[in-house]
Amino acid sequence: MINPDVERRYADCSELVDAWKNFLDLFNKAVHKTVELNPQIEQAFMDVKARIAMLHDSFMEAVRHDKNVAQNMLTIVNRSITLRHLQRMGQADMKKIEIEWHETYLLLNETVSHLGEERERLANINEFKYKMSKVTERAKLNVKHFVSSIYFKILVVIIALIFIIWGIPAFDIYDYNNLRDMKYVGKPYSALLDLKRDLLHLSGPYSTMQKFEDKYFATPPDGFTIEDGLEASPQVMQLFQTMDVNGQSGMQVLQGASSSAARNITPPSGPPQVQTYAFYWKNAGVPAQFALAYNDNNQPSDVRQYRTQYTMFFDNNVLIILRMGTDSAQNMIRQQVFKK
Repeated sequence: MINPDVERRYADCSELVDAWKNFLDLFNKAVHKTVELNPQIEQAFMDVKARIAMLHDSFMEAVRHDKNVAQNMLTIVNRSITLRHLQRMGQADMKKIEIEWHETYLLLNETVSHLGEERERLANINEFKYKMSKVTERAKLNVKHFVSSIYFKILVVIIALIFIIWGIPAFDIYDYNNLRDMKYVGKPYSALLDLKRDLLHLSGPYSTMQKFEDKYFATPPDGFTIEDGLEASPQVMQLFQTMDVNGQSGMQVLQGASSSAARNITPPSGPPQVQTYAFYWKNAGVPAQFALAYNDNNQPSDVRQYRTQYTMFFDNNVLIILRMGTDSAQNMIRQQVFKK
């Protein structure tokens, strides 16, 4: 496998070795005065310095230790303004440059050797496997970074809240309605249900039957008349006895209702009145089961015949039955009073 970065650094550092040797060669000629300085030699010195400066970045990228020594290469080059300037240096400064040059030269050769070994190692690696390992490594780092970030913690909290609020009841792990039966939790939980409905206007079970009555019976829409005093109808009880709700008699299931209410409702068009029965459960699932069972075509014919006179639907944990009156009156009450 060929790594372009390694190849570039190896080529640049190899060329830098030659340029660094040329720098010392010209330095020695100047300080020992073995040649007469002229514009051509000065230009050659400038060209060597420029080339060293251009290749130095690759050296700094490749060096593994003593970066201060590698960085000192440019310091030496910058101090050596011209060959004529070098001739005027004192012996101590010249000796210092020679010592620093050799330190840098040793480090440069070591770096070139390391790059050569890296090239040989990469030559024996399958390119596809190498790239896949890099992708895997990068993915692991990204996952690790995300898991340790604040965003992951926020996501975990959100998921936990969603599961606690909706997941636990949805998977039948626990029915939060049971909280209303607990001594110290019941009242706060009922207050939370009321807050959710009254203030936030969100759907949810009624904390009490009175909350349902306050919503629909206390202030009827304009033109509707709601009267108390309706007695339980034997015909409604007969309907429950006839129905089958998930393999149980409707009357058996009805016995689990906590409370009930009955009203006569007269629409704006006037009589006939419509009898309205409401049955309250703490569990919102039971009224839904009743309404689905009532409208199921697999129910016995004596249940289906009630549909011509009865309307059955639910509002969360309250089952509502409309009886008597006309179809239009029942539909009007269902839509305008109960908003269903």
